[in-house]
Amino acid sequence: MVKTMRLLFLAALLLPFAASAQLVTSVPIRPLLLYSNGIIAGNGADTTEDTIMSVSMPANTLVNVGDTLHIVVRGVAAANTDTKTTRVRFGGAQVIAITQNSATTTLIYLFQVWITVTGVNTQTSISYSQNGTATSTSNTVPLTATTTAPIVIATTGINATNPTANSVQVNMMFVEFYPAGS
Repeated sequence: MVKTMRLLFLAALLLPFAASAQLVTSVPIRPLLLYSNGIIAGNGADTTEDTIMSVSMPANTLVNVGDTLHIVVRGVAAANTDTKTTRVRFGGAQVIAITQNSATTTLIYLFQVWITVTGVNTQTSISYSQNGTATSTSNTVPLTATTTAPIVIATTGINATNPTANSVQVNMMFVEFYPAGS
């Protein structure tokens, strides 16, 4: 009898809070690392745009509105007055680029790119770049990659002045996938 009374008393105390209680039905999803590379690679001995690092994202990876990719690229450009450009491309489209030509110092650069699905075969990107001369840019680009096919994510480099190999180098690139709602 005493045990039953204690349970009823406890239920009466907790009843007002029952309406505001939320049942956790799912566990937050961690990002999935799609690509990671820390090997130093550079452009070729030519004056054309070269793919330095890339990954082919499997078809149907970005299927839900809100699915998001996070891309980070870090590298260096040689210390010379040549015009050197580094780009991040998504499905062939340029997302962000940086051009560097410092004669006195090797320039370190960094890209941060976020691409989010906004509809069927439509995405938007928000990106940021920083280089060794403290120049930063941010960019928003609408994209239209077909998500039912593999999508290539690439970092490219070009020395448009001289055919000098490795004047644009990438020494780290990674791509993370965040499912919608995570």
